Amino acid sequence: MLRVEHLFQPSDKPTPAAVEVQLDNLINQFRAVSAHEFMAGGDVDIKTFSRLQWKSSDVELATEKIVNEACTLDNLCLEVSPGDLRTIVITGHFMG
Repeated sequence: MLRVEHLFQPSDKPTPAAVEVQLDNLINQFRAVSAHEFMAGGDVDIKTFSRLQWKSSDVELATEKIVNEACTLDNLCLEVSPGDLRTIVITGHFMG
């Protein structure tokens, strides 16, 4: 299990950029085969969780998140945006 946090917040100035973490060669002598994102506790797959949809009378401009389609967990790549805390379970095997 790997927990990755972007230390900067979206409100920081100058606006911080997202960071890509390549997971396949992250740990010496460990070959990653797959990666899945879980909730912060590491016990609930994020795909099985649905967030509540809140309605507000406040008008806020939604900021569009630019997604790098080449950096996905299927490609063993994790994109971490400012303010993110991501929990990833990496499956693989040790070499040697």
